[in-house]
Amino acid sequence: MREKKLHMLFIPLLATCMFLAAIFGYTYSVKAEDESSAPKIEGLEFQSEMENQFAECFHIYYYNDDYTLIDVPGSGQFLLVPEGKTAPEGLDENIVVLQKPLDKIYLAATSSMALFPLWMPWITLNFPLFRNPAGM
Repeated sequence: MREKKLHMLFIPLLATCMFLAAIFGYTYSVKAEDESSAPKIEGLEFQSEMENQFAECFHIYYYNDDYTLIDVPGSGQFLLVPEGKTAPEGLDENIVVLQKPLDKIYLAATSSMALFPLWMPWITLNFPLFRNPAGM
């Protein structure tokens, strides 16, 4: 009989714990989404952050006038500047400025390199290491 009382007490206690965990988990996730961690860039106004459901190693922030900041924590920040515009004055010297249109990329992973012609057939891959130095 005592065993049955313990079993009946355990189920409501477990349900209460799960309910509280769900409430606190939801509150935490909503708070994290509401707070913007976008870097402040003088002269630009933060608009939104790309919703990224899977990758956790980078963030993409959108600013007014089509400026975009790619933030790779521990590696660097890259500001994409729209064609015909310039980087804002007083930009942090650690932010690398990339002027659009981007027509060149550096790709170090050979496994990815093989897929580029499939993804983007208009891209021509250039392998300077494999060229004949005599130009033949």
